[in-house]
Amino acid sequence: MNLVSDEEGDPDDDIEKAQIPVHPDDSFVAPSFVEEPVEPAFWDRRVPRTLAEFKTIAQRPATQPVNPKLLRMSIVGSPNAGKSTLVNQIIGWRVCSTSSKVHTTRRNTLAITTEGNVQIVLVDTPGVISKEHAVKHHVERSLVVDPEGSFQAVDLVAVLVDASMRYSEHGLDRKILQMLYNNPHQNAILILNKVDLVRKKTKLLEMCRTLTSDSIDFRPFPRFEPVKIHLTKRQKAQLAEEKFFRETDPNFKPALSPEEMFWKDVETYQKMETGLDRQVFIDKKTGWPKFKEVFMISALDGDGTAELKKYLMKNAYSADWRFNPELVSNQSPKEMVLMAVREKLLEHLRTKLPYQMELFLSAWEVDEKGTLRLTVQIKCPRKGAMRHVVGQNGNRVREIAYEAGQEMMNFFRCEVLLKLVVNY
Repeated sequence: MNLVSDEEGDPDDDIEKAQIPVHPDDSFVAPSFVEEPVEPAFWDRRVPRTLAEFKTIAQRPATQPVNPKLLRMSIVGSPNAGKSTLVNQIIGWRVCSTSSKVHTTRRNTLAITTEGNVQIVLVDTPGVISKEHAVKHHVERSLVVDPEGSFQAVDLVAVLVDASMRYSEHGLDRKILQMLYNNPHQNAILILNKVDLVRKKTKLLEMCRTLTSDSIDFRPFPRFEPVKIHLTKRQKAQLAEEKFFRETDPNFKPALSPEEMFWKDVETYQKMETGLDRQVFIDKKTGWPKFKEVFMISALDGDGTAELKKYLMKNAYSADWRFNPELVSNQSPKEMVLMAVREKLLEHLRTKLPYQMELFLSAWEVDEKGTLRLTVQIKCPRKGAMRHVVGQNGNRVREIAYEAGQEMMNFFRCEVLLKLVVNY
């Protein structure tokens, strides 16, 4: 049984999935490059409207400018922290799915921006979850392995924290801390998102001290008030005792520096043989003292993202570009269409139902006017679910089709007519 939205659409051949890797082990395998350098130019960035166009651009050798620079950054964080929204802001194009529901991003997705002679490649990762959570809720393996897997394929990791959530005041997510200790040599920055929702801004400074273990790249966290008011009586006594022995004992050995203490902790952690021992170790930690920088932003409004992007551009290093500068994402057009429909299903259906649905792209055509005509089939697990998606008199499915079509116009930058077919 089929029920459809009342938008027009013409059948055509299915679009196959593009063979561009998105998983961390081969995410950055690039096509061959043109050896002769050229001056930076204006790139016609776009999301291709057909699979053939996508393959042509993706496989076309990337023209290298004079002194090309590159930076690859992965963004990791808890579910719904705003990773995809931040990627869209930095790229200046809506290429990643966003929703108030968790697990909107199902696997690593690349987004590319090229300005002048600098190319920035961002890896949008699924929200960090534990293996136990994945088993309990029967989610894909990619939601568990992709975030940490991205560490091996990038130059910088951005840990994104939702500053509006109260649990963020108590320390970094234990799973994220474990990833950082598993990759201690990886450069990382801390980004506090949704700071506009925090009323008392003094809480942000205290949160930063907690999440960085009071240290930024082993430098003391900057303070605006006397340091001694933050010390306990025991800490003050230890400092006085250390000063006494330093002045009177010629054999006195000072305490380890923050950096020495950190690498000693890393060595202790990596020598632990059981997962339980490592978990106990992580439970005693609250922050990561090796963050290179800390940024406070509102990804939704774009506040603070310009400074973050400037930092990324500044820290790009000399290297050949990995992707054609015309690309904004490694997702195929088909993936982006299904992404937009699933996002609207998540927004309109306040149950677990969207996670149980299967989506199929059954028709794709670009007419003589350049209008993109699409048909997407939504397969529901049961008849009652189909009726729920369609809504009274088909109002809900029409609204979903309209809003998803608007999103597609935003990233394809052309007229889109979308038809949704609902069955079970």
